[in-house]
Amino acid sequence: MNLRHRGYYRVNYDTQNWMALISQLNTNHLAINEINRAAILDDAWNLVQAEMLNLSIALQTLDYISKETSYGPWRVFARETDYMQRMIERTELFAPFQRFMQDVVDHPLKELGFDISPDNDPPIDAFLRSWIISDACGYDHPLCVSKTTTVVSDWMNGLGNTINVNFRSHYYCTAVREGGHDVWDFIFTQYQNEEYSTERTRLRNALGC
Repeated sequence: MNLRHRGYYRVNYDTQNWMALISQLNTNHLAINEINRAAILDDAWNLVQAEMLNLSIALQTLDYISKETSYGPWRVFARETDYMQRMIERTELFAPFQRFMQDVVDHPLKELGFDISPDNDPPIDAFLRSWIISDACGYDHPLCVSKTTTVVSDWMNGLGNTINVNFRSHYYCTAVREGGHDVWDFIFTQYQNEEYSTERTRLRNALGC
């Protein structure tokens, strides 16, 4: 064991213990400390890449993740699923993987919402929301597509850019990907007129989505 991930090593369990951990995550994941939940996911997926653990076990550690609303496990999940996406995005496996990701982000997206409150949100919650919105938009979750296209449409109609800076890259990219030539032209015009380098980078990157 490596409680709270204090040691600089990974832990591989026998199959019985992996299944017991997976069962606990599915039954009541809050019974396991947040840091330990993140460590279970992190260990499992790194052991798979080292060919020391069967992929089916690592996949089962994700069964509970749609109920997860803590930053640590979500950070690990986002990183490892990004790796999976890059491996399969040009194969026939990507469509079912995309549907899986839409299902996974549905609950935390609805629970956390799209809005950051500067007065009430601890920084860690803002980071978590950003990761979840990134996955939701990246995998075309209907709520994210609807939200981004509406907000960008309002911007195009003269209501100003009301998008929180933490989410702009995700919103811009999704709006361009889901919109028509008029959206692309609008973002390109904003890019040409923008003075700040960070915002120009966000706008430029969105043009390739």
